[in-house]
Amino acid sequence: WMVGGGPEVDHKFVKQILEQIAAGEPKIYGVDDKVGTPTYTHDFAMTLFELLNTKKYGTYHMVCKEAGTRFDVAKEIVKICGKADEIEIVPVKSDFFSSRFFAPRPANEMLLNQNLENLGIDLMRPWPIALREYISSEYMEYIGLHNAGELKVN
Repeated sequence: WMVGGGPEVDHKFVKQILEQIAAGEPKIYGVDDKVGTPTYTHDFAMTLFELLNTKKYGTYHMVCKEAGTRFDVAKEIVKICGKADEIEIVPVKSDFFSSRFFAPRPANEMLLNQNLENLGIDLMRPWPIALREYISSEYMEYIGLHNAGELKVN
């Protein structure tokens, strides 16, 4: 689940949730029966650069640390935006969105960065930290948040 590009390029889950927040939606629905590893493009690029400098070739997984569901991601986005007390995140099963998303998804899309760890170059951060940085650097103005303190990057 790649995350990145900012409001001009990103048309995926993160932007959709942020648009619902900006529109004042009181409830946001998030699928809780599919698990994956949300991955920030910035972290991916930095780690790829390090990997290319090693000249060690092979197959590598390159994802942020920790797993989560889209429900978890939506909940984190609402928290990052300082709206956790105003917006209810409702857990739903995948079939809730079956009319909008026809392609079935596997129940588990998690990956591990074992080969990167073996080389000592796993720069991928936990996805909640990377997501906070992404939103604070790319979306503050877009979603109408002007209080940088709400989005302090750890």
